[in-house]
Amino acid sequence: MALRDLGDMALSAYLAEAYQVASQELRDLRPQLDALHGHVVILPSQAFDHQSQELTVASPLRWVGTFSEERARPRGPKLRSTSAEGRSAGAAPTGEAPKSRALLLTLIALAVLVLLLAVALFGTAG
Repeated sequence: MALRDLGDMALSAYLAEAYQVASQELRDLRPQLDALHGHVVILPSQAFDHQSQELTVASPLRWVGTFSEERARPRGPKLRSTSAEGRSAGAAPTGEAPKSRALLLTLIALAVLVLLLAVALFGTAG
């Protein structure tokens, strides 16, 4: 993604809004992120179909940081009716393992994003 496509929006603001990265996570790297120019690559966990991947970053890419997405917050009280607890036929109950794996993949993907951002900032100076 070309950072110029963000217009007046800072990269840190884009990450916070588009990827729900918590502002506390961005706080320390905000100046560095917002100083980047050129192109960046953002790799959310969806890019790998939420499958764990080990990524090796090599020149001309550079890792800048790893961020996690905030989990969705419920909008209201828990539904209490029995119909709200139904499942599709054949659907297995969801457990914590898939959620943890998705979070890990999101962290990995965002780490690659930050690395690529850094390459865009510091790798094109030559």
